[in-house]
Amino acid sequence: MALDEKTAGRLVRLLQQIEDSTRLEGVALITKDGIRVACAESASVDVDVISTASAAIISTGEATTVQLGHGNLSEIIIKGDSGYLIITRVDENHMLVASSKDIVRLGLNLGVLKRYAHSIAGLLAQVKVRAAAPTPATVPRPAHPSTGVTVKEEATPVSDREAIFEALRALGLEDAVTEIKSQEKKFEKAEKV
Repeated sequence: MALDEKTAGRLVRLLQQIEDSTRLEGVALITKDGIRVACAESASVDVDVISTASAAIISTGEATTVQLGHGNLSEIIIKGDSGYLIITRVDENHMLVASSKDIVRLGLNLGVLKRYAHSIAGLLAQVKVRAAAPTPATVPRPAHPSTGVTVKEEATPVSDREAIFEALRALGLEDAVTEIKSQEKKFEKAEKV
């Protein structure tokens, strides 16, 4: 999914808010394949390393939850002696990743990530809706016959039928368009009788 500049900026600001309000670092939105979509601007750890490692962890976690019959993967916490990594589900394709050395606030930080994951899921859903919205077909207008100059017009929606006619005209087959329209008129007259 390609993000427009405005949406990408909003994501970065949200991720930065997480880092600013917690002791989490390396906060990033990644795909389940480990591709970084966005990260906080002040990330003090290598987000690409976290993203790549997270892909393997997510794959193993998903397989494990399925095999044990525990449903969809929700979050993964990997805790070491001096810190932890949290991976939280955003939607079916994205995860929110963060690490911290503040072991005492693990539960609080998990709650913050879940709340932001919900907000980010809503933002990504809006992007998907906009991307799935149909765009009207447009056909470039052919050059004016007397001047040979192509007239630039704003894109206007056209039907498939008109698109075919425009393509025929562009190929210099105006006679074919005229013949088709003539045949259509004959059929319309015959149906009325």
